[in-house]
This record gives sequence, C-alpha cells and structure tokens, in this order.
Amino acid sequence: MSYSGRKEEVAARNRENYCSRKAKDKSLRNNYGITLKQWENIFDNQGCKCAICGSTEPNHASGQFVVDHCHEFGQVRGILCGHCNIMLGHAKDDINTLFAAAMYLVNNSTPESIQERKAKLKELNKNLALY
Repeated sequence: MSYSGRKEEVAARNRENYCSRKAKDKSLRNNYGITLKQWENIFDNQGCKCAICGSTEPNHASGQFVVDHCHEFGQVRGILCGHCNIMLGHAKDDINTLFAAAMYLVNNSTPESIQERKAKLKELNKNLALY
C-alpha cells in the first residue's frame, strides 16, 4: 500500500514515537553543544527564571525559555526569556549600546524614579567591577 493510503497510520505512529525531551536534547546538542541535562542545570542555577529580568514567564512564541549564546564564539551564556533575548539581539550584544540605553532611561525618567534608577546603576557598576 502506498504512503497516501497510510498517511493517518504513519502520522499516528510518529506521534506515538515522538519524545519531546529527546527532541529538545537533540536540538540543544546540534545548535549549542549542550545536553538537555546541562540546560536544566543552567536554568536551575538561575532560579528557574530569566537570567536578566528574572521573569518566570518564557515570553517567547515557542512557550519556552531560550538559550543565550555568543554568536562569535558559540559560548552558552545563560537561559533568557524571549524579550531579553531579543533585546540583546537588537543591541548586537554590544555592552556600550546597552549601557547607553540604561543611561537614556536614567536621564529621561520622571524625577521620582531618577534616584531609584541611579541607585540601580551604581549597583550595576559595582557588579561590573567584580568582573
């Protein structure tokens, strides 16, 4: 019998044999050189939230958190929500662009929030000095 006569049978068998954990592991290995177990360890060490904004929502069309990696060297940096991953992508991973964006927000905020934002930037600068 030809495939066209067995489409439903083949589709049902494929659905039965599909394992999303296996598929995710294969995808992570192929795209980022890490296993699903390594991904889970990274995510657990981040407190099961976005490494940048701390969101517990993936904010991504796939419904999953995404792997952030350096495009130049391929190094996995962490697990992010979709919004933060897009933010880094639009800034082309440029620290100067991201810092300028932070300064823009500080300098163009309402007077009530400026002191709070400056305190956050001061803390950020302290943390950057540790690296």
